[in-house]
Amino acid sequence: MGPSTSSENGLYFTTYPIQVGNKPLWLFSALLTPGVILYIELGRRFGFVVPIPFLLLFAAVVLASSISGRLASILAASLASAFIIYASSIDYGPQSLTGGVLQMALGIGLMFIVGYNLGYTRDQNRALTRFLRERSADLTNQVARSTAVLYRTNQELEREIESQQATAAILHEREQQLAAIVNSNIDLICRFTPDTRLVFVND
Repeated sequence: MGPSTSSENGLYFTTYPIQVGNKPLWLFSALLTPGVILYIELGRRFGFVVPIPFLLLFAAVVLASSISGRLASILAASLASAFIIYASSIDYGPQSLTGGVLQMALGIGLMFIVGYNLGYTRDQNRALTRFLRERSADLTNQVARSTAVLYRTNQELEREIESQQATAAILHEREQQLAAIVNSNIDLICRFTPDTRLVFVND
């Protein structure tokens, strides 16, 4: 869904949709751990050297967690744990990781803890980014609406000022016409003020 443009009181402003997540990166993180496992297993079966295979597997879990959050961290760590258990059953891998139940438990536990914490941090950052984007969009719309109201108020004020100026001009013209009539009259014109004083108009 693309950006939408709306109009209010003659002013136009554009609202952009919030973009959440990155599908190519999410797909990459989802396939990363299975891909590393496949690479390590092919190396074991066909005899080509895979440098630091289990450290590479741990890095895949860390990267998946950092990219896609807690769900990806749990899935990646679960796949990696299953492969570690499998490697231990066939006596493959370093003794510090696959040499026994305690070593496996420590390695798998560390992988889950690190992956989950990284995934949690990623999810929190994503939620905060989404909140800030939504707040920014709300503030942009509020500013646009306030600007539209101010623009309309200024237009009404300008019309009111123009109307008052036109009325003042008409009154001034009428006063001049009345003064001309009074001053051109040869007869003495007088009037009484509200406090009963006699005032001569054209004396």
